[in-house]
Amino acid sequence: MKKAKVLVIGGGHIQLPLIEEGVELGFEVFVVDDRDAIIDPALAERIQRVPFNRHDKKSIVEYASTHAFDGIVSAGSDRSIKLMAECAAQCGISTYVSEASAALPLDKLRMAALLRAAGLPAPRYDFVESYEQAASLAEALGYPVVVKPVDGTGQEGVGAAADPEQLKSVVKSALNASLKSRAIIQEFVEGVEYSLSGFIYRGRVAPFIASYRGSPSRTEAGFGVALTKQYPTDLPAELLDQLRADMETALQQMGVDTAPFFAQVIVTSSHAKQYRIIEVMPRIGGGEEARFVRAATGFNLAKATLLAALGREFNVDDLVDADGNNAVLLRFFTTENGVLKSIAGPDEAQSLDGVREIKIYPRIGDRVTSLNDSNDRAGYLMTVGATPAEAERVSALATAKVRLEVEAVENGKAGLRRHAPEM
Repeated sequence: MKKAKVLVIGGGHIQLPLIEEGVELGFEVFVVDDRDAIIDPALAERIQRVPFNRHDKKSIVEYASTHAFDGIVSAGSDRSIKLMAECAAQCGISTYVSEASAALPLDKLRMAALLRAAGLPAPRYDFVESYEQAASLAEALGYPVVVKPVDGTGQEGVGAAADPEQLKSVVKSALNASLKSRAIIQEFVEGVEYSLSGFIYRGRVAPFIASYRGSPSRTEAGFGVALTKQYPTDLPAELLDQLRADMETALQQMGVDTAPFFAQVIVTSSHAKQYRIIEVMPRIGGGEEARFVRAATGFNLAKATLLAALGREFNVDDLVDADGNNAVLLRFFTTENGVLKSIAGPDEAQSLDGVREIKIYPRIGDRVTSLNDSNDRAGYLMTVGATPAEAERVSALATAKVRLEVEAVENGKAGLRRHAPEM
């Protein structure tokens, strides 16, 4: 395999599987990120750091235009993928998705229209620019309703309202989080949340998994943010086949031929095959999705994404390069507001049979915040087992060993709180 020169936009934990896989493949890996010590020192020695803000399109384009990259890649957020596609197009460098396709997840009205035009089930919603418009639309849809920025990402600015009074605050948050100062008012769909992940190759979905997606309820902070993912599910095989076919249809409608994908659906009745597709995104999901898919199936999603970004031909079956597991549980940690003073227990937790990975994102001395959006997750624990119950049992044992010490300010006084990460 020819040694490739790859530019990765972002050096955080979301992009880390791409960086690690690029290094493993012997590529020259350049990482755009100006945050200090964002990458562990051992890995940092094996890459080239480009110290620009990862959102600075002008600087990235100027740099990429003069360094003969073979491909540009990113992961984790819709804005990152849009930026990746725009930089690739302006520089004439390969990536795995077009500008038009990458922009769709950030235009939720167009996405909903596209899904409906393809005959796929999507929630009812429309955009608003003021509370007055939101109140009128919410009355028409019926409370409760979901409110989100029209161009949002990472669950930032997403909330739910059960009445006009709650609607005021959540509409304000959504409008503030939108670059266009527009919000979506969407019908609230009662049911069970699932994530769909996999890879589409030449228009055909190959590896595909569905997982339970546990998130705070509509009355809790962090509504919509995944805090647990569990594989497998008890969805009937017939419904899984239908969801796989729907992903092919949606991605083809989006103009996506070869790419990773991540989607969210709510199933209202699995036996009657009643569900709503909330969104479909041509990217690796931000919640450690590459690691989760590999643990469940053995498929190397990061490698497939890199090869697709480089425009290389490959056999999807060859990228199943590890053993899958019967059951996988991914649990995210959260903390309270404050400064992280100490971390204890991850090594002890890692030593337990069935613990595949554990990682705390912030470092000692970092500011940490309680859960509002996906950026506030403080780390993850991934456990595996012969059954879901076994993966759950190991997860509980491992979580009990982890302690984060957070210094919080209450009533003008600083105090230390010692507690297990919230789950």
